[in-house]
Amino acid sequence: MKEKVSVIIITYNEEKNIARCLESVRWADEIIIVDSFSKDKTLKIAKRYNNKIFQREWTGYSEQRNFGLLQATNEWVLFIDADESISSLLADEIKVALQGGGELDGYYLLRQSFYLGRKIEHGEWNPDWKLRLVKKEKAKWVGPRVHEKLSLSGRRGYLEGPLYHFTYRNIGHHLKKVNLYSSLFAEDAAERGEVVSLRELTLRPLARFKDGYCVKEGFKDGWPGLVIAALQSWEVFLRYVKLSFLNFSGIIIKSK
Repeated sequence: MKEKVSVIIITYNEEKNIARCLESVRWADEIIIVDSFSKDKTLKIAKRYNNKIFQREWTGYSEQRNFGLLQATNEWVLFIDADESISSLLADEIKVALQGGGELDGYYLLRQSFYLGRKIEHGEWNPDWKLRLVKKEKAKWVGPRVHEKLSLSGRRGYLEGPLYHFTYRNIGHHLKKVNLYSSLFAEDAAERGEVVSLRELTLRPLARFKDGYCVKEGFKDGWPGLVIAALQSWEVFLRYVKLSFLNFSGIIIKSK
């Protein structure tokens, strides 16, 4: 007997993605959407599907997802973002894995990203394992404003069917997210009392680019691979510039 699964999705202005996402999880027993008062057609589209919709003021990635977790009525929960979709192969793997309740307490899914019209097969984005399918009572989202993670108490396994990730729509969208994520990182780091040295501000972005483009062979993905590595490096630079602003009310960098 297959265990029932609750899917949890957090949304805000996802009209371009939500239909594809929801179509991919029609097989699920319950779909829960936690929306932060979208201003576009996200909710209108979502209401076409069999789901539960909750509107909640944005309080952070972890808190929004944990709120969704509390609404789930099934033992197993699957977290998926609005710009992702479950492949038919992965859906079949999930059903088989949960036959008889499943022997494990959670599963990592292999996320496959698409960027600038290309499947990304190298660099920082591949392989990209994400813990997303878990037993409700053993899981909780933890972490700061950004780069949160799903904490699980129990045994873990891996499912290899792809979790498709239709990432940034274009370079402008990517830059907008880089600006947002670097700000959130800087705010978290400032609260922890972190400071940045001139050496770090110089070398960390360069190291990030070298790792993604050279060591992890991002160059094999052509122009998209170069753009990814360059913008990942730029985000690191922005993190520490913004951190110096928050700590010292200006670009005053501690030297070692």
